[in-house]
Amino acid sequence: MSATLKRSVKVMRSAVHKTIKRRKLAYCHNIKINSALDELQSFYDRIDKKKFTDTPITDAVANSYNEFAEAVSQLQFFIDSIDENNYSKNIILQKPDYYIKRIIAIKQSINEKFEKLNLDFNPPFDKPEKYDMSDEYDDISKLKTIVLSEFEKEEQDKILPAIDNYLAEIQQALGTKSEIFLNSAEVRTELEQFSSYFVRANEFEIGSQISTNPQIATYLGTQKNTSKPVLIQKLNFNERISVGLFKKFKLQIEVLSKCKHFALCKLIGITNSEPYYIITEYYPESQSLFSFLHEKASSITETNKLIIALGVAYGMAYLHSIGVIYRNLKSPNVFLDSDFAPHIFNFETSRFSDGSSRFTPKVGTLNWMAPEVYLSDFYTKKSDVYSYGMLLYELLTQETPFKNKTELQIINKVFSQKYRPNLPEDNNKSICDLISMCWDQDPDKRPSFPEIVSFFEKGDTFFDKTNTNVFSQYMKKCSKDPRIMISCFNIKEVSKENMTTFVNYLTTIDQKDEDLLISCFHIVMELMSDDNWQLYIVNSSIPNLISYQIRECSSQKLSEVLIQVCHILLKTHSYDELNKNLLFSEGLMNIFCMFGCSSLKNYINTLLLALENDNNKPHIKDQFFMKISQFMLIMDQSIAFLSFKLIKYLFDNEYDLNSAMLSSVIPLIFNNLIPNTHDDEQILMILEFLETLQKSSNFIVQMNLFDTKSVLLELIHHKQYSYRALKVLSRCCTVKKCTEIFAINFTKSFPRLINNFENTNQSHILLLFIFTSIMDQRVVYKIVMNNKEILLALNHCLMNNDLVVVLISLKICFSLISHEKNNAIFSLLYPTFIHLLKSSDRVAITASYCLSSLILNKVVYDHDFTEILDFICNSFQSSDNTLILSSLKLCGSISQTYKGTQTLAKHNSLISYLVSLIDNETVQYTCLSVLLSITAYIPFISSMEECIEKMLMISPHSQSYSLVSSIFSNMSVSPQGSVCLCPYISKIADRLIHSKEQSQTASLAAIERIVSAPETHEIIIKADNYEWVKKLLIFLNTPHVCTVFNIMFYVSTIYCDLCDIISVQDVDFYINQLLNNPDINQGLYFKLTRLRYYLE
Repeated sequence: MSATLKRSVKVMRSAVHKTIKRRKLAYCHNIKINSALDELQSFYDRIDKKKFTDTPITDAVANSYNEFAEAVSQLQFFIDSIDENNYSKNIILQKPDYYIKRIIAIKQSINEKFEKLNLDFNPPFDKPEKYDMSDEYDDISKLKTIVLSEFEKEEQDKILPAIDNYLAEIQQALGTKSEIFLNSAEVRTELEQFSSYFVRANEFEIGSQISTNPQIATYLGTQKNTSKPVLIQKLNFNERISVGLFKKFKLQIEVLSKCKHFALCKLIGITNSEPYYIITEYYPESQSLFSFLHEKASSITETNKLIIALGVAYGMAYLHSIGVIYRNLKSPNVFLDSDFAPHIFNFETSRFSDGSSRFTPKVGTLNWMAPEVYLSDFYTKKSDVYSYGMLLYELLTQETPFKNKTELQIINKVFSQKYRPNLPEDNNKSICDLISMCWDQDPDKRPSFPEIVSFFEKGDTFFDKTNTNVFSQYMKKCSKDPRIMISCFNIKEVSKENMTTFVNYLTTIDQKDEDLLISCFHIVMELMSDDNWQLYIVNSSIPNLISYQIRECSSQKLSEVLIQVCHILLKTHSYDELNKNLLFSEGLMNIFCMFGCSSLKNYINTLLLALENDNNKPHIKDQFFMKISQFMLIMDQSIAFLSFKLIKYLFDNEYDLNSAMLSSVIPLIFNNLIPNTHDDEQILMILEFLETLQKSSNFIVQMNLFDTKSVLLELIHHKQYSYRALKVLSRCCTVKKCTEIFAINFTKSFPRLINNFENTNQSHILLLFIFTSIMDQRVVYKIVMNNKEILLALNHCLMNNDLVVVLISLKICFSLISHEKNNAIFSLLYPTFIHLLKSSDRVAITASYCLSSLILNKVVYDHDFTEILDFICNSFQSSDNTLILSSLKLCGSISQTYKGTQTLAKHNSLISYLVSLIDNETVQYTCLSVLLSITAYIPFISSMEECIEKMLMISPHSQSYSLVSSIFSNMSVSPQGSVCLCPYISKIADRLIHSKEQSQTASLAAIERIVSAPETHEIIIKADNYEWVKKLLIFLNTPHVCTVFNIMFYVSTIYCDLCDIISVQDVDFYINQLLNNPDINQGLYFKLTRLRYYLE
């Protein structure tokens, strides 16, 4: 890759990476920001893997890379403009739709700049001009919440109208989106559960329309056979019914079908074919409570008001008992019959609630609406109690709540500043006290409707001047309805009398009356939380009744409640007392097998509790165990995990589980449970359990634990679970090769992980072990080379006081240095390696290997080697050959440069140690290799004279034999070296016979330099031994012929009687052959002719 291209690509990658890192800075508009950054992250992953080596590069293309980077940076600046420090200013300055328009413009700009790069993959953003408006609605709704909670009123008045208008535009746009539709057959199927309410449309006469809702219009009507007025809600649609519209219609039917209470408007019927009607009781508007309070004020008495207050409380208590939250309680939705008895009407906004549901905010009418309904999407039945408090205020004062306040004033003063209307101080004190409790800002401090009913029934709360006889008659009439007793059962005021009544009534309820049964069992569960009533219930007929209901149960909702009751009974009383009637009964097993996820969770909890209290381990049948395993596959995650806990309990407590049972469940745990579990503690529990099973490693191999987003890697970052996660992950790494993406993620996380586990040696060991296991992925090296923090983290480990941590860290460092040569980033570690030379032998050996690689790869070359040389000398005195070898290798690395060799040569004691090590056969070859490197730069060192004889004694069969010839050749380059070698010239010639060609070349070159050096002539003459020359004749028929004749020539100039040793016939053939070669140089020609002359 050219330098220009490399620089341009780096700029592009850097801009994208910096922008992605801004993800957590956005204080608002998070959905659109995160969506854009997700696409940018995907693009970054692609360019990170892209090879640009073949891409042509011009100045224009290089400039295009810079333009692309600038376009990406615009997104970065945009995110910065809405961080925690800047967001408020920008919200005030910009229109609500500015942000989505700006995001789209930036995306389009980035794509346009990308197109100019002519790269062979897709641009960063797919269809940048399109955006999911439902996400925009969520973003702007959250923005509104921020404004309401954090801005001053003056600023809110400026911003909120624009935000509200924009939200309305989005809602309108969303309303036009394409939807899924139902045909008439599908509608009939959906309505079949309400078949008992089916009527024909022609039984009713439809009149004038009284509502403007275009989807579910409301008409006045008449039931033909009774002439009674009715209210008809008609489902309006063009050709097909959308799923969303039908869902609203069906939900209203579902709520109305359960309103079997005198204080609630009754459902008369529904049609299951076109036209689709909901027909309910009708009370004319003139009979609404609102009308009586504000238009016919004189006709309503204090007694009427008290009956209305209690009747509405009765109705609301019943709704809440069957799990319905009304959401729009106000005087226009309460109608009065001829006796002034109230009937709650209009269930369009009612929804089922389990206490943890989230709902659409701002449902209802502001004047009666609870603050939490406006400010959030999480509210409970206590929101209805707030509205009831406003209704009581309206009854008391006959004034509409906040009638003189605008909507904005109500939002600011009532919802945010806790403003409430003034209450009279001189009368109706008990009613005022109840109102104050009901409209408390904190929902938890508001009373429940059963408590409110109790206040009225006991006479604690009343309107002044009430006719108590009339009121008592109303209560007596209501008490005949068992639903009143059940829905208004006040758990805080229970007596033996009403307990007896309750238990007796419970035994008479029709099995088909599911809602009433469920309400009763909820009361049983509440009573079980009171120590005073636990024993009473256990000794009553309730356990037998529950056993009967379990056997006869055919409803999923009822089965869930029954299991909950069983669970509570088991928690409060022993297994032995209740098992015969409850656990493992045929009915309970049928519930388990018949109904899905709703009842299973509580069933397993119940079973676990029972097993924990059972001293006699019940036999677990294969069929039962297999059923549990199956539910792990088909149920939701929380239930699947409970199934696992049950299996783990059985295994840990040594129940008789055969291998077939375990083999059926383990693959399910791996392939279904782990990938879908998002709870860290659960994942660890699962993995650690599986690790304890025989052959569990085989299943680890089958399970893809190293996917793109490794749960194990995420767990390591949690201090609470980190060490356990490390143990599991290290175990997995031993039995399965990790993926490249896991290696990338772990490597990038390594510095942070090391810091997280500071001073935790065992954790560091596991982290380093995992690091070593991922190093077969080449991408790891690339990441390390570009991330200084990783090397600093390794350096931190190198300075650890734990021997194992240091050794593994050194092993990793050595692998990195050896793989990525000539990378200057490793110089960071040089001082630490020097420091480690003073540690134990094992550490020092590995540190010396790392230093050898650094020096050999020229990562460090200007450093002072004094400390290294001291270490080498000390090591040479050791009896540990491994330490000596590592020091020799370090010494050899230093000798690869002239400066290094000079440093070694000046260290006389080091050379002496080297010479002394020649006798050590284990380190001999390495020692001679070092001497060879030294003599290549400095041919003669006086200390080496004493090692010549030692080298000549080395056996021809030794690996070191060939090195000796090369050392002699290097030494002979220097006149002093030739003088030292001269006395051994005959022995050097003897070595030629046993040498390989390369060694022969080196030895002959050494002999040639010795005999040609003037300084050696006198020594040769004194020795008067020329027989060795004869040994050279065998090399005349080899490529060394010229070197041999040169040697003979120089010897003939010293010893004129060479002809006594070699005859002209021995050499004449070869001399003629060379002389007849037209390419012979003049110097050799002269030497050959003179040599022939001397020999003749």
